[in-house]
Amino acid sequence: MITIKTAIDEVRKLINVASVKALVTSIYAGEVSQTEYNRAGTAKEKFITIGSLPVSFAQVQQGVINVNLYAPNLSSDVADLTTLDNILLAVKPLIEDASTSKIITELQTVSLLSEPTIKYSFYNLRVRVISVNETLNY
Repeated sequence: MITIKTAIDEVRKLINVASVKALVTSIYAGEVSQTEYNRAGTAKEKFITIGSLPVSFAQVQQGVINVNLYAPNLSSDVADLTTLDNILLAVKPLIEDASTSKIITELQTVSLLSEPTIKYSFYNLRVRVISVNETLNY
């Protein structure tokens, strides 16, 4: 059985590699405190957050993990798409149709979103996570 924390940790393991870490300051798994989020924004760091939508408890567990790739805007409302694309191109092959000993991943969608209050834009990657729930006895 995988929990939300396990799913997030497994996705983090997939992307916590030198090629990605060279492009971002931090990779946050799970909840990010508002203080840390504000600190990263004020420092104009590029960073990644990993969070989760619900994970099922069926025999074949499924869930969706959000991987958000953040970069400061070039100006108040102009996204730095070159930087976001570079981070995406480093992350995408690591989570698209990937697997660990606990999960299989499938990249579903990528969206461009913005955080105008901190003058950031980010790509939101929706990653489908699948795992066999070995704790169920049928």
